[in-house]
Amino acid sequence: SSSDYTNAVKLSDTKITWLAGAGQTLYFNADGKLRSLNIGTQTETELLPVNAFYIVTDGTNLYYSNWSDSGKIYRYEIATGTNTLVCHDEGAYLSLTETDITYQNGYDNCRIYKVPKTASNVSAGTLVQ
Repeated sequence: SSSDYTNAVKLSDTKITWLAGAGQTLYFNADGKLRSLNIGTQTETELLPVNAFYIVTDGTNLYYSNWSDSGKIYRYEIATGTNTLVCHDEGAYLSLTETDITYQNGYDNCRIYKVPKTASNVSAGTLVQ
């Protein structure tokens, strides 16, 4: 049966949280650091010393809530390693559309907000509902 894990391959001994994937790479938080793991080579790399929660990716960028910085929303450019503050809201449960990051705003009774994926240093997103 497919549920007996006979073909399962252990990729890492690291305890991980907030997993996102793109192609052959997994992105995750481990020990309060944003990390990546190449599935093919099983090479693990520390990307940033930040406590990244709610990680999502569009394949070009990672978007995450930085719990090392009061839950603010950041964008990490995978190709260059550039890390940019997107929005000062406390973001949770991030989700991506073609143009926006939607999230639950901890500063407004967990209502749904959005901010453009390309934004930088925005004080607050726009209320969706």
